[in-house]
Amino acid sequence: MDRRRFNPCVVLPDDGPLVGALKRSGVPVVIMPSLSVVTRHVFHSLRVFPFLLRLPLSVLALASLIRRERVSIVHSNVGVAVSAGAAAKLAGVPHIWHVRDSFREFGVLWKGYARYILWSSARVVCVSHAVAAQFQPGSPKVVVVHNGLPLEEFEGVTDARVERFRKKYDLIGKRLVGVVGRIKFQRKGQEIFVQAAQLLKDKFDDVRFLIIGSPFPGNESHLQCLRELIEELRLCDRVILTGDVDDIQAAYRSLDVLVLPSCQPEPFAGVVLEAMALGVPVVGTRTGGTVEQIEDGISGLLADPNNVEMLAGAIERLLTDRGLRESICKAAHARVAERFSFETMWQKLEALYASVLAQRTAPSTTMKTPGPDTADDGLVRIDG
Repeated sequence: MDRRRFNPCVVLPDDGPLVGALKRSGVPVVIMPSLSVVTRHVFHSLRVFPFLLRLPLSVLALASLIRRERVSIVHSNVGVAVSAGAAAKLAGVPHIWHVRDSFREFGVLWKGYARYILWSSARVVCVSHAVAAQFQPGSPKVVVVHNGLPLEEFEGVTDARVERFRKKYDLIGKRLVGVVGRIKFQRKGQEIFVQAAQLLKDKFDDVRFLIIGSPFPGNESHLQCLRELIEELRLCDRVILTGDVDDIQAAYRSLDVLVLPSCQPEPFAGVVLEAMALGVPVVGTRTGGTVEQIEDGISGLLADPNNVEMLAGAIERLLTDRGLRESICKAAHARVAERFSFETMWQKLEALYASVLAQRTAPSTTMKTPGPDTADDGLVRIDG
């Protein structure tokens, strides 16, 4: 951020790697264990009751912090925004709610939650048009800012790192097709990927299918179901479950094809951008934010969700057509640089902050972006 215009402070619910990274950048950090963080797991379990009991205290504590630090804008991620939005309202400052997920599965509950999001926010930032479509069309508060990547962080993956990853799983000399992400049946689509592998195994003796990642705590049964499916389809020698890996960039670079077989809409999958940045061709599903990341046939391939045959066909195209792989990799890298860079994302967010501040101080005039000599403004970004 431009420190001549914004002084950041970050509020977190507990300690972790992010704390050290922020402090090394000179960003003040406040650890607030009482911070109420909402997740799908909370609403699908009895944890919803302690969450609701802690919510008023969380709101009051945040409002007190906002006043004490003389904060001008509160920018929160979706997990804590339920308390941050109310706290900002209570303290009389604008709130920006960053929505990074899809909630339509909650039906009637989502409609009420969406109204609360709009009521408590000056702007609602959505990571894709697919996420924005959850809200009432034409809402002036809803804006789309795609996530972006700093490409320089993906330039140092050496051949030695890739070889170490391949050796660990006895994959030297094999072509690899992989899925990266949380293991979750009927959502992330690993079962569709395994079924596609079953269709392809007799065509490609040298191909191994990797499932990289683990289930979220509490969803261990999904991993067991996946193991049983692999055994049922007699793919134990073809499908490899790596679990979580230490060097994820080397894992990406090891792949000849990355597959995102999601059955339900992905808001804006980071794995797609990361693979594109590392020069790995991607097969995704035609749903959610993935269609905004990939131009079908140009910077990747798309298949219909839950369509095993179509997914297998797209993987086969990339495995058999070297020219197509190379052209897709080149176009994908260029697309990340042009459309999904970190610099582009942050410039849009800074412009949004300036717009919200201008609207707050002069609501009856045309909003203008403050210049470099604008007085410092406090900013609390609250992460879940």
